Amino acid sequence: MAEIKETLNQRSSRYGTFEQNVKIVEGFKAVMEASPSYEYLTPMHKEVLGMVFHKMSRMLSGDPNYIDNVHDIIGYSKILEDYLIKLDSEKPKPIIAINPDMKPRVDILIKGGDEIGRKALHNRLFQMLGKEDDLEVVKTEVADSHPPMLHVIWKD
Repeated sequence: MAEIKETLNQRSSRYGTFEQNVKIVEGFKAVMEASPSYEYLTPMHKEVLGMVFHKMSRMLSGDPNYIDNVHDIIGYSKILEDYLIKLDSEKPKPIIAINPDMKPRVDILIKGGDEIGRKALHNRLFQMLGKEDDLEVVKTEVADSHPPMLHVIWKD
């Protein structure tokens, strides 16, 4: 039991008290859970952010210059980056065979955000695919949700 108390004393001198860390981490989590995009976070997002909050809390209640905390934050961020890259690589990519005499036809569903965000997504679509004149937009639909999302259905 004395060994455990010694370990706890060492940790609190480096990281602050457990009680201080709980208050800080729970504050971060409350902000995260109240954020507009919280419902779109995967369990991986939530766990990585929780670990980053934990490391940030240690910096805020203990030694802010302890490099291991920064190293761990970078490591957790890399785990999330790798996860997102893998998810993105597994998404089916549309295949477009463009006949020079025919405009590609698309349905566009822009979800969420405000008018400025939806317009930005609309403009981005045409930056990726060419001028708006080069596409036949079959249907444009706007739905409310956050964050803004773009769904494109290619037509033959």
